[in-house]
Amino acid sequence: MGVLWKDGALKKMSGDFLLVPAYDSDGSLVGLEQVTPDGRKYALGSKGFHILDDLNPDAPLILAEGFATAASIKALSGANTACCFGAANFESAVRALRKVFPGEIVVAPDAGTDVRIPGVAVVELPSGSEKNDDWNDLHAELGIEDARAFFNTAWDNRKVAEGVVTEAEDEAKEAAVVESPATSFALQRLGDIPLVEPRFLVEDLFECDALCLFFGESGCKKSFVAIDLAASIATGAPWNRKQTKEGVVIYLAGEGGGGLPRRARAWEIHRGISLKDAPLFVSNRAALFMDEHGARIVENEVDRIAEMAGSPVLIVVDTIARSMVGGDENSAKDTSIFVERIDALRRRYGASALLIHHSGLSDKGRLRGSSAWKGALEAEYLIEKSGDLVTVTNQKMKDAPEPAPFSFESVEYVVLETATGKEITSLALEPTDEKPARVERISAGQKRALDSFYEAAKANPILDEDGAFLGVHVEDWRGFFYETATAPTQSGKRQAFNRAVKELVEAGHLTVKDDVFSPTSPADTLIVNQNIRKMNLSSQRDSVTERDIVTPCNAADDDPSVTSVTHSYRSVTLSRSPVTLESETGVDVGGKPVLENELGAGLETPEQKPKTPYLELLKGDEHDADTKVS
Repeated sequence: MGVLWKDGALKKMSGDFLLVPAYDSDGSLVGLEQVTPDGRKYALGSKGFHILDDLNPDAPLILAEGFATAASIKALSGANTACCFGAANFESAVRALRKVFPGEIVVAPDAGTDVRIPGVAVVELPSGSEKNDDWNDLHAELGIEDARAFFNTAWDNRKVAEGVVTEAEDEAKEAAVVESPATSFALQRLGDIPLVEPRFLVEDLFECDALCLFFGESGCKKSFVAIDLAASIATGAPWNRKQTKEGVVIYLAGEGGGGLPRRARAWEIHRGISLKDAPLFVSNRAALFMDEHGARIVENEVDRIAEMAGSPVLIVVDTIARSMVGGDENSAKDTSIFVERIDALRRRYGASALLIHHSGLSDKGRLRGSSAWKGALEAEYLIEKSGDLVTVTNQKMKDAPEPAPFSFESVEYVVLETATGKEITSLALEPTDEKPARVERISAGQKRALDSFYEAAKANPILDEDGAFLGVHVEDWRGFFYETATAPTQSGKRQAFNRAVKELVEAGHLTVKDDVFSPTSPADTLIVNQNIRKMNLSSQRDSVTERDIVTPCNAADDDPSVTSVTHSYRSVTLSRSPVTLESETGVDVGGKPVLENELGAGLETPEQKPKTPYLELLKGDEHDADTKVS
């Protein structure tokens, strides 16, 4: 009877099992690995190393990944052996063991594992065996004598990685580097870093060792795009007609896990490639990265896969929401914790990570949550669906040219038939040159600003002499925007208005001249003119001396009998002045209307220099513009 650490708790375990302790260079116990009879491994604590028997200073020390492999190598060679609990720990184990062992240290990785540690020789597993994943497999298959012959040949042909590390250099490196369970930190001169060409996981689209993200609204097929990418990399097949780097892929599925086999089958049918033996591994539930223990469980399971199939080149997290339980995606702090743990996991193997996320609730063109997400990414892609067309648009490429948008066509396949004869289908994706119809995007803030603009256009338009709509002055527009603005303070409303005005002009929805804004589209202008005419026809003119109007503010100029006009929105009276005044802009306005308040007192118009156009004020820092524009 024993105990097993599983699913975050100690559980009773009956029958035989192997318990392997892990130590550090000081001889302290830092972790345990439990191995079940069927070969499953469960780790508790940190991953140090385990030396089999006492060290013989006259014999070399050979490091293996697992305990069984180290035991077989000891039987085949008679050398000192130790296991490191995975290829990812070879380098740290070499550094630690150099403190206690003065002789030659050699590594013997499993098949398919590329290990290059400066100054350390590698004993490569020979080909020719039907099952040659490691030296233990070869030992079990061939027997000790034949396996020993293979090992002796491999030993004679061992290769030393370039760059011999002296003891002094190793001590210096140890002093300069602070090791953590997932990564290390060190400083070096910028001029000493070699200039290398970028390495791509997918040619021109995804770099190796990078944090990337797909996002889009629900139902946009972003998970279909992700599984298409994952399957392509796992089999070395092209993706979007681009070359991929073949390798192990880990797919941490939090959504649609039950549908993944059907999508995989549709991919197999469409591509004509089997995924049966492909190194594509899918989780049975969501990974929980906000919980430290949950993150360690994921790390241990990925380590197990890495030992069995090789280090992953891509880790997919689908989706952030399901993998961030206990955290807030709108919190910069929680976002940083989540990203740090994803980075620690992928950097453990030099892999890229692809996060799957949802778009914003009000703005479908941006990803949901904290702005810290975008800042952490090397590449960001928006996924959109239009009919059978799925379009992928790059929105950030940190260190490479931004690729043009590309599209896939959805192709439906029957993937299985039920016992009752019902056909179950799924989709595969086929690259296409077809372009989606251009979709005009507008944020919630921009829409609110446009709605208030048209309200201002109905209430206080600027018209030409023929009554045609010319536009709305910025100050007449501002009041209507403030009525619906959600910001609790005047400063907040002012900032939101300034931002929306600038964005609408930059997006081409509105044009501006002399602080008068008008629609860019002739159709929108026509609609405003029609609304104005309807309102003019329905307005009741009870008095020629004072009335509420929706016609221009200069109506008093056209009719000498009109002495004043009260604007229904501003509660301000416009009255004809018999004297020549200087307006706010410093221009002689003669008999133009003068602002009065409701009590009839004339508002002073102090002499000023010409005002800077409104948009000019917004070209600087937004906060500065808020302080300059009332």
